[in-house]
Amino acid sequence: HPSYPAAHATIAGACTTILKAFFDGETPIVSRVDPVEADPKNPKKLKRVIKDARALTVANELDKLASNIACGRSWAGIHYRSDNTAGLELGQEIAIRLLQEHIQSYHEKGFEGFKLTKRNGKRILITHDAIKEL
Repeated sequence: HPSYPAAHATIAGACTTILKAFFDGETPIVSRVDPVEADPKNPKKLKRVIKDARALTVANELDKLASNIACGRSWAGIHYRSDNTAGLELGQEIAIRLLQEHIQSYHEKGFEGFKLTKRNGKRILITHDAIKEL
């Protein structure tokens, strides 16, 4: 089977893009457990890890999931990193075009379009006639 682009990565990129369009990807995921790490000064003690709460969002976690699906094929020796990168990007673009086509059947009042964050961090709005950067 062809190596470039990776089919698993393409499907993972498309699926996560669709999920990000239907769910608010900017919603933060709040952990009920404080992450800890070994204290470098005293390895017998743990210290709390303070991280930016905005970094852990639904969209970021979906992108991480897609990347892990793609990388799994590299670890198996079936694909190269470039295959996965191209596949993820291709899947994302396919999903965006599919959403733009799908939106033609939406006739609800007040529906502006699908808002999502692309893998490169840019926010977009998919409407009936255009794809706009926010």
